[in-house]
Amino acid sequence: MKDSTLLKNKLKAHSRKIRLGAMILFLFPAISQADNVDQNPDKISPRIELQSPGSHFEVVKGGNIYLNAFLHDNQELDSYRVVISKGGVKTDKYTNTFSSYLKKDAKGNALPNISGMKSAELNFEIKVEENTIVGDYSLFLHLRDKSGNEYTVKRDFYVSRH
Repeated sequence: MKDSTLLKNKLKAHSRKIRLGAMILFLFPAISQADNVDQNPDKISPRIELQSPGSHFEVVKGGNIYLNAFLHDNQELDSYRVVISKGGVKTDKYTNTFSSYLKKDAKGNALPNISGMKSAELNFEIKVEENTIVGDYSLFLHLRDKSGNEYTVKRDFYVSRH
């Protein structure tokens, strides 16, 4: 009788091990695929080749800033932003007189969409309104890829009366 109970317990333990092994084999492909996703995240930032404007340029009130840039990513671009700030001040108080503030070019057209592209060229003008305050400004071109990596270029410029 004792041998029979011992044999039954060994069979139950062996059966549990077999079920556990089968479960691990069943779940292994799902676990290994989740690991592959985490092993290869995109850590490479997108790149900007800003051809124009050049560094430290001048623009007159009522004129335009010509922007020409090549955008690249190793996988997929998401979005970009053109931000203009006055003298390092982080406020829209002085920079809402540029058409890019409204996400439009100098002709009133919407700025281009780059989402999903691997590379893109930006080629448009930004209107500087007549009521823009004279002084020093900075133009930032921020670029983001689908993985959330970012890259920024900066150009300083001066708005003059004429």
